[in-house]
Amino acid sequence: MCKPGIYTANTAAQVLAIDGIMSPGTIVRRYGTGIDLMGNGIALSGTGYYKVDISVTLAATAIGLVGFELLKDGLPVVGATAVETATGGGDTINLSTSAIVRNVCCAAPSVLTVTLTDGAANINNI
Repeated sequence: MCKPGIYTANTAAQVLAIDGIMSPGTIVRRYGTGIDLMGNGIALSGTGYYKVDISVTLAATAIGLVGFELLKDGLPVVGATAVETATGGGDTINLSTSAIVRNVCCAAPSVLTVTLTDGAANINNI
């Protein structure tokens, strides 16, 4: 049995400060109902468990930590983070993480967003 799925990509440059929300871009592939792009997030309206894979390429704007985290309805998803140390401004860093989120029924969709958690960066791909 196939479950709903969505694949989005954004290769346009995004300049973000800490706590800035990354735009997931546009839909590349989508199957089924219960999952859709909604503004700067992914809306889950179907009940069940969803596997989430996130990959981000960014350029740090300064030396120090850069990272992101997955939020569901504005709250961090435990363990769905990625952080690395930039050794210089402009360092290109690839970060990724995976998680499984649970969506319970149904009045309003839950929304998944990705925020920059450490440092400022230019997001090149998400």
